Amino acid sequence: MAIKGSGSPMEAVDEYFDMLIKSRFNEMFGDLKQESPWESYKLSELFDLTMGKTPSRDTPKYWSNGVYPWVSISDITSSNGVINDTKEKISEDAVAESGIKQIDAGTVLMSFKLSIGKTALTKFPLYTNEAIVAFVPKKSEVINNSFLQEWIKEKNWNEGSNKAVKGATLNKATLKEMRIHIPPIRLQNQFADFVGQVNKSKRTYKRIFESFDNLVKSRFIELFDRYEKVPLTEMADITMGQSPDSSTYNDQGVGVPFFQGKSEFTDTFVQINKYCSEPKKMAKKMDILMSVRAPVGAVNLTNQECCIGRGLAAITPKDEITDVWFLFNALRIMEQQISDMG
Repeated sequence: MAIKGSGSPMEAVDEYFDMLIKSRFNEMFGDLKQESPWESYKLSELFDLTMGKTPSRDTPKYWSNGVYPWVSISDITSSNGVINDTKEKISEDAVAESGIKQIDAGTVLMSFKLSIGKTALTKFPLYTNEAIVAFVPKKSEVINNSFLQEWIKEKNWNEGSNKAVKGATLNKATLKEMRIHIPPIRLQNQFADFVGQVNKSKRTYKRIFESFDNLVKSRFIELFDRYEKVPLTEMADITMGQSPDSSTYNDQGVGVPFFQGKSEFTDTFVQINKYCSEPKKMAKKMDILMSVRAPVGAVNLTNQECCIGRGLAAITPKDEITDVWFLFNALRIMEQQISDMG
């Protein structure tokens, strides 16, 4: 079972255990994209496919003193399959006046635009934006959430391969008509138990790697904190990002990889979700990308030349002065400090 990740231990853990789940799904249920012995249903027969919305950003009271979790695509892509918290929260006024609908705990969410097909499970009642569809069950007794999430992951959501996808957005009406084969609930529950055990093992391994990471950070501070601090511009050149026209975005590999913000970050190397055919600001291979719009301060590395939007800055170490891995780890250790400044 080959791992194709960047080499980061945390990324390798995620990829390995995700592959175990995928393999078990295919072993138990076969290729559900083709003929199946089990009855199929339209998604609309099993679920109310509910879209969220974004309360007006021009109304400060909707976003100040927020108390209700509000999910964006970045929350889903960074969730590892479960929503445990959200970057933004909306106020009681936003809920009362915007007409936004609450999504119950235990509901499967899926990104509906841009990063189509990313999925996460809600652990508490919350609200979502309009780029997310909630699978609100009509017949909860016939489908298990773990089965549904893996079915979503197995689908090909690329335009041209899936008639529900137009541009970078799903067609809701076509999605409702999409059919899903439903195995016996007994088999689905067996699969869910397997997923639970795998995720438990994944959390154990990740705690081990986090402990090693903390040891590295402690040793870094011990070795280098006593030295004189200098402005970042003495050690690196900085390029601020600029977003190209959205009409030049694509997910077919046309142009160069395009990154917009922290939602595309992993443990080490930024993850490609989209491309741009007419880039404006570029980053070089092995540049450090820093998030400069909320949340501020997080860093990742590039593994190829790429375009960066206004949510990022590219930091290019001056070769004769600075090692990229030294600077990358220094900025990682300073992330909270930089975030507080932001």
